[in-house]
Amino acid sequence: MKETRTISLPEDISDITLSQYQRLVKLQDREDLDQEQLTKRVIMLFTGMKYRELTNIVYTDYQMIVSSIFTALKIVDVPFEKTFVLNGVEYGFIQNLDKMTQGEYIDLTNEPMTTENMHEKLAVLCRPVVGMDNYGMYTIETYNGTGRREEVMLQCPMNVVNGLLGFFRNLSVELKNSILKSTAKLEVQRKKQRDTFKNGDGTQH
Repeated sequence: MKETRTISLPEDISDITLSQYQRLVKLQDREDLDQEQLTKRVIMLFTGMKYRELTNIVYTDYQMIVSSIFTALKIVDVPFEKTFVLNGVEYGFIQNLDKMTQGEYIDLTNEPMTTENMHEKLAVLCRPVVGMDNYGMYTIETYNGTGRREEVMLQCPMNVVNGLLGFFRNLSVELKNSILKSTAKLEVQRKKQRDTFKNGDGTQH
């Protein structure tokens, strides 16, 4: 009697992890795979099936699996979620970029964000929620480096990641504006100091 195997297929982008998506991108970048080989490896990635098992799949089932996977991957227009739950822990994104610490800023901007390092950027931008008020305003853990959070973020669902991508499109602009505002404040302070000493008000007698 032929053994029946049950496999799980992603129904939408939320069923796909960042780790799976990173591996998918690496597969698509390979030049040594033809279309059939690439498709089989994509199926293996999202179902956990062995390469040899794919030969025995009924053709219509094979096509259904392929269609299901690529339909899920096409769902990219998702809203940005400030908080999300991963492995039973609630995480929240940095709410105020103007108050970003030096450590956060350096780790976030030390290199351009790519698919390959997305989990590292996520580990900077979101941390466990440690408090929340009645209005939905929350506080997150103090930043002390990314630590093991990089590994945890590899399991982040892609609906959260895609929502973050929209946030990232504006992030560099907001960071630049924040730096410009801080620089402008310093320049105003320096000007006041120069004017004070010029007028003699700051001279010690």
